[in-house]
Amino acid sequence: TLVARDGAKLPELVATDEQRVEKRGNERIVTISPQARTATPAERPRPEDFRGNDYLQSEAPEVVALARKAVGDANDPTAKMQRIETFVRGFIKDKTLNVGYASALEVARKPEGDCTEHAVLVAALGRAEGIATRVVDGLAYAPGFAGKDQVFVPHAWAQAWIDGRWRSFDAALRGFDSGHIALAVGDGDPWR
Repeated sequence: TLVARDGAKLPELVATDEQRVEKRGNERIVTISPQARTATPAERPRPEDFRGNDYLQSEAPEVVALARKAVGDANDPTAKMQRIETFVRGFIKDKTLNVGYASALEVARKPEGDCTEHAVLVAALGRAEGIATRVVDGLAYAPGFAGKDQVFVPHAWAQAWIDGRWRSFDAALRGFDSGHIALAVGDGDPWR
């Protein structure tokens, strides 16, 4: 349950296949279920969700090569995305907040960054394998961060269209769980 303090306005939250939002006055009841199966998907993929763009350069030779390396002999979308998630978690060795916002191709060439770099690379590798993907911006639960206990911090992860629904993959943390709250979904472009 999210409640605004001191008259502040709560941000609008998106509904995804894993997140349901109910408004009750000045409260938002957010239900997150990684295994959720909704009767109607939040939003079916668009043709551009399969193609590269300025931030998810899925056709670049370096990105295609990384996708093939990550996926190995996996042949179904779930297995491919699980391998991509695990691969990116290990591939980005320099976990740093000093990058700013790099594109997938920049990360492929220089594997460093924070959650945004993990998210754009996961999304680009998925697209290189023919899977519709998008990038999610939101909040993730942290037991401790910057001297505070039990907090939600800004975070990014990727979603892939698998078995008729959007499913989340988080290579920066230990995978997606109910401690993730989606605020927006997009194509990896930080200006959108």
